[in-house]
Amino acid sequence: MNAPIRTLIVDDEPLARRALRALLAEEASVAIIGEARDGPEAIAALQQLRPELVLLDIRLPGASGLEVLQRANVDVRVIFSTAHDDYAVAAFELGAIDYLRKPFGRERLLRAVARARPQVLAARQARAVGASLHDQLQVAGDLAVPRTRIFVREQGSVFPLRCDDIVRGESDGDYVVLHALGRQFPVYLNLGDLAQQLNQEQFVRVHRSHLINLDHVASVVAHDPSRVAITMKDGSQVIASRAGTQLLRRRYR
Repeated sequence: MNAPIRTLIVDDEPLARRALRALLAEEASVAIIGEARDGPEAIAALQQLRPELVLLDIRLPGASGLEVLQRANVDVRVIFSTAHDDYAVAAFELGAIDYLRKPFGRERLLRAVARARPQVLAARQARAVGASLHDQLQVAGDLAVPRTRIFVREQGSVFPLRCDDIVRGESDGDYVVLHALGRQFPVYLNLGDLAQQLNQEQFVRVHRSHLINLDHVASVVAHDPSRVAITMKDGSQVIASRAGTQLLRRRYR
């Protein structure tokens, strides 16, 4: 359990990779097991080397750091190391431990590694008993536990938004815009994936582009013979698709 943290460095700039190695050279709690310089190399390294921690840049040739994590589908702790702050919300949505803005020094990096260590140890303990930390946290019996908060960003700050406060979600390209607390929060999530993570009794996808919180519905009226119009308590309105209308009708029978 006290072995050094097996760490992978992913950055397309040789100088950046060298700098990370130098910053961690005297840190006995970290063992650098490999490097990758682009998205495909990073995916392959994650799957083959199975590191416990990855220092990951956001913008990479071939695939972004976010795409790397989604495609690799491995159990790894992540510290983002980047010159860009546009992806902080998406990073925390993917469970990132920290988000380091370049340039940063050894002290800042070691604080991030220290934050990662308890999670690494917990994952080791979970593997020792034959179950991943993710499974222990997310599964109760055979039922997935709905998430209760989503990290969002506003005016440069990241904070947890309670799912109960979400009025509705609206798909916008690669993002979902969450309407909550009288404001709008874009998050880097697919609407279908988000719908699966939320309380199925509370949230309903009434259209391929719209998800609503039933607790925030003010009224439902006919829009045409096959569709309904849903007015939310914040005054916004959503026109359900035919399939979404049928789903609501079954729900309210």
